[in-house]
Amino acid sequence: MNHITVFQDIILIDGRTTMKPLIALMTISLAGCVSVNSSVLMDRSAYPVPQPRVQVLLPSDTVPADCERVALLHGSGGEIWTNEADMWDKLREETGLLGGNVVQLVTMEDPGWGERLLAGPDHADRDAEAIALWCPSSNG
Repeated sequence: MNHITVFQDIILIDGRTTMKPLIALMTISLAGCVSVNSSVLMDRSAYPVPQPRVQVLLPSDTVPADCERVALLHGSGGEIWTNEADMWDKLREETGLLGGNVVQLVTMEDPGWGERLLAGPDHADRDAEAIALWCPSSNG
């Protein structure tokens, strides 16, 4: 019979240490992250823009005529662990790192019932498509 003793985040089983709670916590923390993949169209990464200065355009907004496409962005994050604000923050951050000062949302969708059923509630992703732009007329 195993003798189990728990000390905060460390579990001793028959005198051996296990870090299972810490590993589980790290997995949960990483699952909460939003990841953004980018296809760079114009390299402006030498001129990053701070995230708070990156403006947001919705799909129905008019893009200023002087804007140039910097990158196509795809964001993804677990539905349970992220929300739309997390997605927006990460899209703005990535746009700024690539040298863009405006991000235009194309789509943002929660997972459908099929994905929730097949992937399970812990693995269904919220997805977003956006375009990172450099707009000289924008105050950014």
